[in-house]
Amino acid sequence: MGFPTTALILTGLAGSLASIAMAPSYADFYRLEGRFECLQKGGTGCVDMGQLESKPAPAPKPADPPRDAEAQKPAAPPSPPPAPVRPAVKAAPRDPVFDLASRVNAGHPSADDLKHLRQLARAGDARASELLGWCEYAGVGMPRDPVAAYVFYRLAVLQGRPQAAANQSVIFDYVLTSEERQSVAEIENEQAAPEPLP
Repeated sequence: MGFPTTALILTGLAGSLASIAMAPSYADFYRLEGRFECLQKGGTGCVDMGQLESKPAPAPKPADPPRDAEAQKPAAPPSPPPAPVRPAVKAAPRDPVFDLASRVNAGHPSADDLKHLRQLARAGDARASELLGWCEYAGVGMPRDPVAAYVFYRLAVLQGRPQAAANQSVIFDYVLTSEERQSVAEIENEQAAPEPLP
């Protein structure tokens, strides 16, 4: 063998070694780094002819959700709060005027009931004044007195019960005689409010 032949063989061997050094080996192909190197650079040394059959790529493994995504998951609806416990409610004291009105309406007020109504009317209770006007007009628990009924209805209006004015007008227009009307006019002229109460 002559020198040129040896040089040629050595040059070929050096070129082969260089291409082997540059291309990943078959064993490297199955490593992730070697695989990407083959894809990027290309070359015949990356794939063995016996391995040309295509295998489907494995399905990607689902990534674990980030911890923030778990926090963003809709929370289960909260359970309804327990029903509130109602506090024990003390019964409100009954309105004394209501009780008195019930007995007046039944037509059976006692002497104490009428006395109590007069005290409440003097204290400024317009409902008591109106009830006394009805008792005087209808003769409930006392003899009938239309003039006193008119005076009590007028007092109820002055105490802030405007609906008593309709009864006051009916008594004046349809119940009182001319002498009683004169008497009522004198009472209204003498006093701004009827005191003392009859």
